[in-house]
Amino acid sequence: MPELAEERLPQFEVSAVSGGTLFGDERFSSDELLSLYEDTAGDVTAIFSSGGLFAYVSPACRATLGWDPNELVGRPVVDFVHPEDLASFTAGRRAALRSPMVSVASYRFRCSDGGYLWTESVLRQIVNPRPGGEILLMASIRDVAGRKLLEVELQRQALTDPLTGIANRTVFMDRLDQALRRLQRSDTVVAVIYLDLDRFKVINDSLGHDLGDRLLMMVAERAVATIRPADTLARIGGDEFVILAEGLRAVEEARQLAARVCEAMERPFELGGESIVCTISAGVTTTDEAGRWSRKPTWRSTRPRTAGATGPRCSTRSCARPPSGASPSSG
Repeated sequence: MPELAEERLPQFEVSAVSGGTLFGDERFSSDELLSLYEDTAGDVTAIFSSGGLFAYVSPACRATLGWDPNELVGRPVVDFVHPEDLASFTAGRRAALRSPMVSVASYRFRCSDGGYLWTESVLRQIVNPRPGGEILLMASIRDVAGRKLLEVELQRQALTDPLTGIANRTVFMDRLDQALRRLQRSDTVVAVIYLDLDRFKVINDSLGHDLGDRLLMMVAERAVATIRPADTLARIGGDEFVILAEGLRAVEEARQLAARVCEAMERPFELGGESIVCTISAGVTTTDEAGRWSRKPTWRSTRPRTAGATGPRCSTRSCARPPSGASPSSG
């Protein structure tokens, strides 16, 4: 253990801590604090009472959290934990109090500027230097904001389409499975609407892949703005999208939703200084009145507008339910 200058281990008056009941009426000496202190390579070292009060905070707190150590000593630790993370922190603290094993808790710590910093605390029991003293917990508090940002980004990449930012196939299948499970307790209709861009390959080859990608992004944005907030739009292939709609009262509502999306795509897209018209084909498959779904559903697409027609047309099917977890397109 490295030698630490005595002035870096400030003494504190217990009388200032909740009625003077934390450690008795005497001050801890620097030698006693030194016996508890550990060098944690820049981490903030804190000592908690069994009641959850800060008993000591190392000077590293200034650089990491912005607080002067004396501003924290004697105050409840939970006052500095983000409300959404209280359960995680409390569970870690209780585990450390019950067992001599190390416990780890991740939570957002409130900094002096009012913002929150993602931290990870390694908690363990330590021997109280006072005979008969209460259980103490030592926490090594580490800044893990960078790691958390990476975790969030990796999760986003795993659950979203990298080009459009909407849900990917994995999320769609999970939500479809959940919708079908909920259907067992409801008399509503679940619909899957399949969307395929007409002549996208021709547009992509003539305008270039960069503008083709931009067109896909604009199609996704327009579709999101058209569907209901509770619906899920996912991209499952190059120019293929699907919409999951549940809680419908009738099959006709699914058909109307598909028609609205088709109509929204008929407006020209401003792309590369040109107005591009890109229609879509749409197919609708739904559960029937008995809540059944097809074991071998077929995706049937119809051009939203054909020669001589006066509006978008979408095909509709209702079929039997597939086995739990099976893909709608699986046999």
